[in-house]
Amino acid sequence: MTEKEFHDKLTELGHLKAPEGTHAWIQFKCSHLGGDVYCKCGHHGWIEGDFAYFYECPSCHNVFVLNGHIRMIELPKGVAEKAREGLCVKTCDMDGSPC
Repeated sequence: MTEKEFHDKLTELGHLKAPEGTHAWIQFKCSHLGGDVYCKCGHHGWIEGDFAYFYECPSCHNVFVLNGHIRMIELPKGVAEKAREGLCVKTCDMDGSPC
């Protein structure tokens, strides 16, 4: 399978499409990824590494694409105010203005 066929198949399967509604996109920029993984077979483990685009479950050996889309859950007003106190993520507009 060529790289283009591979990319086209991932797109066809919906793995590269943005979800409906509010969401964010994680851009892996040579960064290290670490986190819990939960497989549909029931396996729970940890994934860690650079350029983590795919995951093979050590129990069922199914292979999954690690989609960069993440769900954004809106916080209620009181909870949002408390979250702002410890906010550690800068926000900026896509117009090029500095963060």
